[in-house]
Amino acid sequence: MSDAENKEDYARLMQEYLDLCNRALAANRDRFPYGAIWQAAEQALSGEEMEFAVVDDAPKARMRVCLKDRHLDLQECGCAGEVPVRRISADYIRRLLADPQKVIDNPSLIDWNWMKKSAGA
Repeated sequence: MSDAENKEDYARLMQEYLDLCNRALAANRDRFPYGAIWQAAEQALSGEEMEFAVVDDAPKARMRVCLKDRHLDLQECGCAGEVPVRRISADYIRRLLADPQKVIDNPSLIDWNWMKKSAGA
């Protein structure tokens, strides 16, 4: 597999992960306690962009995400420089994607820590 194909595969994996997160958000927006938690998160993160990287042995893809209207908006990150502190394992994403309905039914299976603000950010 070429580097370009490999990079595209990780970008697709990241997109599928965020699609799953958004499906979990949408399916549980009125369910206690998720709706209140996400509303508070959105207020705390209003206007903030979160950058994270999907990693295997090294970072493979980077994205910038913004939480708005209880939906994660994804943009390709044309960022240069240091890889973001927020990282998500490609294997972890693959495990979640293997049974998406289980994740949608129980969004606490998603590790939402990548959305936390960094100290000093």
